[in-house]
Amino acid sequence: MRRIYKWNAETAMLSMVSDFPWEPLSLGCDTRDNLLVVFKYNPQPGYQINGVQETVPVLPDANGTSFSMWGNSGFATRVYSIDPERPEETIQLLPKIPMDSIRQVAKALYPANRWRDYHDFNTVSVRVPDSCFVAPDGVTIIPECYDLARSSSLLEAIPGDPFYAADEYDRRMVRMDVTPDGRLTNLKYFIEQAEFGSAVDYNGNIYVADGHVYLYDKDGNRTGKIEVPERPSSLQFGGKDGRILFITARSSLYAIRIE
Repeated sequence: MRRIYKWNAETAMLSMVSDFPWEPLSLGCDTRDNLLVVFKYNPQPGYQINGVQETVPVLPDANGTSFSMWGNSGFATRVYSIDPERPEETIQLLPKIPMDSIRQVAKALYPANRWRDYHDFNTVSVRVPDSCFVAPDGVTIIPECYDLARSSSLLEAIPGDPFYAADEYDRRMVRMDVTPDGRLTNLKYFIEQAEFGSAVDYNGNIYVADGHVYLYDKDGNRTGKIEVPERPSSLQFGGKDGRILFITARSSLYAIRIE
């Protein structure tokens, strides 16, 4: 339906934020709480650039996943931002600049999971894209990669903190370092379990969506399991104190307080 909704953790009420004509794929926020919307853009029939029908380039990393061949090509993945309180007045397309011009970021947003059935997950995850989208705050970036088109969610890579991502095809969670300019390096295998999203709590424990939600400590030891009525896809901590774990699934939104 191309709509974006907001869940209020205090009032337990749902409200619609926007109803724009572009299909949202995943969401993030910059340091000023602007909502960043990764969306699917199809070239418009009849729209010409210098007298030539508009087309979009094929990104290099589209070649390593058969998902791009199942009718999932010929469109671009772009990003716009809005102030959730004033979406119509504030919507803007994020500019795209070369990655090698970035020196310092507060955070970079990467796909939570990648389906790489050509077995190039390790190399693609640390590959430096040619370009990135820059949020209105000027210090949040979204590196451009094909996997933004399929990922269930975005995760924040903060310089100096570990970053975890799911190898969806091999069902493995990896851990990477984040450089000051938002690049991912030093990929290491973390646990042999993963599928879609993940989240990290205030103590550094990892929550992994894989059929249910599995808990691991920062050393990779399994410490618990949260059974979910539906297969979870993305995880996010929220609430005023950041201790409510929100879980999106096929048809519902779930929440559980983590003490």
